[in-house]
Amino acid sequence: MNLKNILTLSAIVIVLASCGSGMKLQSAQRDFIKQTTESKEREEYVFIFEKKADAEFDIKEVRVFDAEGKLIQPLGYVVKTTDRKNAILNLKGYDKFAVVATYPGGQLNAESAQLVYVTEDGKQKIMKVKSFSKE
Repeated sequence: MNLKNILTLSAIVIVLASCGSGMKLQSAQRDFIKQTTESKEREEYVFIFEKKADAEFDIKEVRVFDAEGKLIQPLGYVVKTTDRKNAILNLKGYDKFAVVATYPGGQLNAESAQLVYVTEDGKQKIMKVKSFSKE
């Protein structure tokens, strides 16, 4: 995929709730976690989704943006159960799941996010998250 395709794909924002693609954002929150142990401070972004249990989705990337809409950076993430205790490798069979993205270097204070994912028919889509709540 060349840069032009990536930029074009980034410009196309599909909000799943209005498109009926089967996956809906239930909540999005941002937490700053300060550890008292040797671990460093980190900022965690948690996205809770609802979908049909038999639908398959593959999360590819989590991107966070500042107040002006500029990309801060993509974040590492793990797909987990909604209680955040267990990682999920295959979303089929789950009607709810969490995407937990972490920035290990302190606070980014992102204002919005995009989640890039692939549907079961192979189409790559982007879900835009306009704001976060605080836990």
